[in-house]
Amino acid sequence: MSTFFGASPCTRPLGRSIFSPLASKPRQCRRSLRVQANIFEDFSKWKSEMRQNARIARLEARDKQENFKKKIVTQPAVASMMSFFSAVRKAMDPLFRIIEFLQISIIRFAAGYDNFALDECKRMWRWKRENEEEIKFWLGVLAFIRGLLLTCLYQFFVPSSVLRAIVVPMSVGFFLCDRFLTSPQALAVYLTAPLKFYMTGWQFIWY
Repeated sequence: MSTFFGASPCTRPLGRSIFSPLASKPRQCRRSLRVQANIFEDFSKWKSEMRQNARIARLEARDKQENFKKKIVTQPAVASMMSFFSAVRKAMDPLFRIIEFLQISIIRFAAGYDNFALDECKRMWRWKRENEEEIKFWLGVLAFIRGLLLTCLYQFFVPSSVLRAIVVPMSVGFFLCDRFLTSPQALAVYLTAPLKFYMTGWQFIWY
């Protein structure tokens, strides 16, 4: 019995070889956690030190810049130049105020004109959109009246010739209008040709 429960020296190495890895694993885990904690602590310290160094360098650069500006301003040449410019500024201050007032007035006037032009463009666009078909109709009427008057004027100076009084106006209406029989040139021929040939006693020439 003593040999079975580990009293014998033959069973002791067997028991150690079986249970020793299980006993050593928690120690290794504890060591790795300690190492990680130390690394994280060192990194946080290094990070805070870097931030402090950067802040110190920034403040030193700002102090150097301010000291350099003070040195430049305290020089006699620069001081005299700055006093001269300040005197000119004081002398030109009323002119600057007048210019600023004029600029503000021009900007306000331009803004008002822009609003007026925008409203006018909107109004014209709305009117064209609502009355587009009516505009096309009246433009067609004006073009018809213009062609009729021009053809009548042409008939007033042309003799009673079949070619010049009838064929030429009808050809122009054929090329300008889709329906040349109802074109303004044809209507002018219908109105003026009978009167023209009637006044000459229905005597005409072919050319």
